[in-house]
Amino acid sequence: MTSKSSKNSQKIALSLGILILLTSAFLFFLPHSTSAPNVRTYLQKIDEEIQTMLKEDPSLGYRSNPYLYIKNNPSYEALIAEGTNVLPELHQTLSESTEDGLLEYITAIAIEEITRTDIRNSFSVSWETAKEFENSWTAFLTDVPQKIETLLSSSLSDQEKVQELQKYGLLAIPVLNRHMTTFSEDSPIFSYLAELVISDSESAFYTEDSLDQHTLEKMINENYKTLIDYIYS
Repeated sequence: MTSKSSKNSQKIALSLGILILLTSAFLFFLPHSTSAPNVRTYLQKIDEEIQTMLKEDPSLGYRSNPYLYIKNNPSYEALIAEGTNVLPELHQTLSESTEDGLLEYITAIAIEEITRTDIRNSFSVSWETAKEFENSWTAFLTDVPQKIETLLSSSLSDQEKVQELQKYGLLAIPVLNRHMTTFSEDSPIFSYLAELVISDSESAFYTEDSLDQHTLEKMINENYKTLIDYIYS
């Protein structure tokens, strides 16, 4: 039993070691961008912090959970804080990479965290590797506008629609914005949209009860242009 356990541990360590080695190649293939914020810079810093963690605690190299490497990682947290503006570059970075290692997996995690989605659990979309995520995410993203349109025109109650909309996270904002004038300001869907936007912007100037249609639409058009283009490109 001890020998078998030792062999399994060695296999896990070897697999994770390969993922970490692939990080360097992944960084080389990252698309260069002159725009700020620069995803490449964030990912390089994340990698540097991972290498520091491994030097300080070599036992991490025997663990296969990618989430351990982003826990309390300042550069990862800074990347997430950039919000939806970095989504296109994150997606492009993952799509263009020729590798499928640890840093790609972290990129996939970042995409879901920024958008507040979980396609594996909310939509039963299966993915195990970063490349599988990228393929599934691209297909999922293509269908988002139509699926939300179908949901809005369904016979479900507004409360039930909100429950379903929550699965789409911030991706629902551009689609709901197109229907802004069809929602009364006291409707559950309008309230949900206002709450979603305010919680993402952390605005101290508005509450969901103080926003009217015109103000909310203006906020979305000003703050989510990148997300709107990302959804409808």
